[in-house]
Amino acid sequence: MKPVTFLALTLWFPSNCLAQVQVQDGVVDFTTLKQYVTNLRLIGQTKSASGILFNTTDSTVVLAPIRGLKLKLKALISQHGGTLPPVDSLTEVLSLQTVRYNTVRSLSLHRRGAGVKGLLMGTGVGALVGVVQGSDPPGWFSFSAGDKAVLFGIIGGLAGLISGALSVDTVNAKRQSVSKEMQGRLRKYAIVDQLRKANVYTP
Repeated sequence: MKPVTFLALTLWFPSNCLAQVQVQDGVVDFTTLKQYVTNLRLIGQTKSASGILFNTTDSTVVLAPIRGLKLKLKALISQHGGTLPPVDSLTEVLSLQTVRYNTVRSLSLHRRGAGVKGLLMGTGVGALVGVVQGSDPPGWFSFSAGDKAVLFGIIGGLAGLISGALSVDTVNAKRQSVSKEMQGRLRKYAIVDQLRKANVYTP
């Protein structure tokens, strides 16, 4: 057995990676558009605001409903010649929710479906490694290729599930500036910023 090879391949996939949105022949590949679920705990309120991180401005964070967003974006971009129209015109169309930074007590952000995707990818990688390594020589402690595929698949799946579940970014207003964090390191997770980098949105 070659545990180093298995470990390297298991850790090969970053569950929270952010590849750029792909555009082929002027058509957006929406499978490459990442959706990040954002939960905002608001000052003086027990109910939190949640949705897909859609945009960030100088003073606000804009959230979109979690369900059906990609289908609506696909239709909008198609109707407007391959580009996303100005965000200000999408408030009612997409049921966008705008929250001011100074009303946010804390927030958490994670990629939608990261746990499930990590589980599936880890299982696949683990099983593949087991098959590639083949059967061990006969002995008192040996595994067949099938045994390895099952064992490594389980281990890889668990590692992927845990990695995906733990890929949560948080901001606490008591220790960090919500405005600075949202306009800085977290901005790249917004739908609008992903489309802007792919030249699909030009405000």
